[in-house]
Amino acid sequence: MNRTTSRFLQCLIVLGLAAYLADKWISGKLAFYISSRFFPLTLISLAALGGMAGVGLWRFFRSRAPLEKQPGLERSTISPATILILLVPLLLGVFVPARPLTAASVSNRGMSVSAPVSLGSQTNKTLDVAPDDRTVLDWIKVFNYEKDLARYIGQQANVIGFVYHDTRLNRQQFMVGRFAITCCVADAFAIGMAVDWQDSIKLADNTWVAVKGPVDELTLDDQKVPLIHAQSVTPVDAPEEPYLYP
Repeated sequence: MNRTTSRFLQCLIVLGLAAYLADKWISGKLAFYISSRFFPLTLISLAALGGMAGVGLWRFFRSRAPLEKQPGLERSTISPATILILLVPLLLGVFVPARPLTAASVSNRGMSVSAPVSLGSQTNKTLDVAPDDRTVLDWIKVFNYEKDLARYIGQQANVIGFVYHDTRLNRQQFMVGRFAITCCVADAFAIGMAVDWQDSIKLADNTWVAVKGPVDELTLDDQKVPLIHAQSVTPVDAPEEPYLYP
């Protein structure tokens, strides 16, 4: 493979990567991979890749000299293996379905009820969120960082998450879980609240549900964790942004 052909193929691959990022941005599936706080950087990368591909293709088509008259091109080649290595990330992105992490990943990563989330300067803001507006992550923060839980016991929870039957719970309980990420899915960790629901055994893992009911405390692994005495468990669609952000 001569240099001109290899450069042309590289430009097509870079253009393909730019198109892939654009598709994920437009379809809303970019949130399956990275935190929304990094979306602007992704757009910058998309523009850079598109610009690189555009300049490369323009220079390729602008060249008027026949290949045999361009000295050194036949001697300076890039192997097909190198092109294939560049192509692999694009092929994986195209052929591997875009979907968020599911409850199936919990068996590998584990479900935490004491996630290492730092509140920093947001401590008061997080703890003072209205009960109905708290996410699974917010409730875990409350139980991790609030010294006096008495005023939270009995408050009404209204959370959305996926079903996960944790072996640490009894048959009438399950975890309503979410994945939290700080950067991308590579650092994702599953967090969950215990739910007391008489029909727990009828719920399939990875089913997205909305859970409402008063919050109580449960001792799990020698620590106090939030437990919802569910008054309703309603199947819902997965949210557009499936992850929570510490």
